[in-house]
Amino acid sequence: MWVLLLLSVVLVPAMGWQLNHTFTGSIEGITCDSTGQYLTVAQIFGDSTIYFSADSGATWTAADVPTTGYATIASNPVETQYVAAVDVYGNTVVSSDYGQSWSQVPSTVPLVDTYEIDAVAVANGNSTLIVMSESSTANGQCLYVSTNTGASWSSARGPNLANVTCKTVAANGDATQIVLSVLATNGNPNGLYLSTDLGVSWTLVHSIAAGVTVVKSIVYNAHLSIFYATIFGQTTNPVIRSNTAATSWTEIVGTWPTVSGFLSANIAVSYDGQYIVVNNDGQIEFSTDGGASYIEYRSSSLGSYVCVATGNTTSPALFMYQSFQSVYMTNTVPNPSPTKAPSFYQPLCDAYLCPTSCPYGYSKKYVNAYTGCTVYCMSEPVDGQCVFGGSSCTSSCRTAGELAGIIIGSVFGFFILVAIVYFVVVRYSPQPPAKHQQGSEERANEMQTVKNPISPAQSAV
Repeated sequence: MWVLLLLSVVLVPAMGWQLNHTFTGSIEGITCDSTGQYLTVAQIFGDSTIYFSADSGATWTAADVPTTGYATIASNPVETQYVAAVDVYGNTVVSSDYGQSWSQVPSTVPLVDTYEIDAVAVANGNSTLIVMSESSTANGQCLYVSTNTGASWSSARGPNLANVTCKTVAANGDATQIVLSVLATNGNPNGLYLSTDLGVSWTLVHSIAAGVTVVKSIVYNAHLSIFYATIFGQTTNPVIRSNTAATSWTEIVGTWPTVSGFLSANIAVSYDGQYIVVNNDGQIEFSTDGGASYIEYRSSSLGSYVCVATGNTTSPALFMYQSFQSVYMTNTVPNPSPTKAPSFYQPLCDAYLCPTSCPYGYSKKYVNAYTGCTVYCMSEPVDGQCVFGGSSCTSSCRTAGELAGIIIGSVFGFFILVAIVYFVVVRYSPQPPAKHQQGSEERANEMQTVKNPISPAQSAV
């Protein structure tokens, strides 16, 4: 009975994120429509192409695209069937059927440096395209705008500030509001700038203290007609939102369990703003109350991109995030990663119950073969740990199901061994030596003689 009880506890699968698909190269962006039926994934290496799914990720198909090596992809936040992607050379492709078919726009983005495409925003169907290149200039002139589906492009536009680097950009459905995040190194404040004239002029609408803090991701919520953004470098109130004019921004009071990611903190928000999901360098921060509180799921490797599809209701249809070459999905609110593994199967390993695959570029070392206690290390670990992304890597243990299999296998093996030993001992136990056997026979004959004495007549004979 106790064995069945243990199995019922150990083998029940945890609800939440599930691996959907692993692609051949690193992913540089994902999109999903409002219902979660149509999905796209852009790759910069590996197949270097765009994949689409028209069945919520059940199957993926490589799209017929005219270029390769895509650095970014995005959909129109209002009309999500319109999608655009830009390759590392500034060639832009557009789709009007959720990414199932593509065509290349007539002209190339006039980049200062190739391989420096960082973001694209899509508006007015896909006729307005806004491409951002982080390193185009050092004064915030980082945007290239087309209002004719790429037939022609503007020269570089942006807030004309000395020594400013652009970080990300987003636009509303008709591009009457373009929000740009900048990182300043000359005393100007880091913050968000707003343009209402396609990037010709700009106004600072939200300041962030100079230093390590900067907005890493901006999204437009079409239903609420407001922008959301994430701030790198802080765990308290890391998400901000705008008013409908995008001229005023407010911190959402809430705290992440983990500090904002060094590389990314990309945000996605549900139709009504209830669900906020952030891919925080592979730590998935998940809020079901509009950002007031978060649960955290620890991914197995670095990730950047995330999307939420809830249609026109408050019920979640699909959550999806990217982790290096893979995408994970769920249509339920996932359970948080537990702080410690349960004690009944975790007597030796002080570790997290999380996926046992290592971050890209790192090896995995087994510390204890029975519990599966591991640590993410480089070739030369220091005190059993390594430094990765500014913090120590955490160790991990086998899952409950894996350990249950080990325990059951060990018990079964023990009983098999006992049966074999018993069989050998009973069946093949050693016989008494021949000498002792002969003496036993002589004593038996003597006893028989005593019981049946020989008569004189028999003796005479």
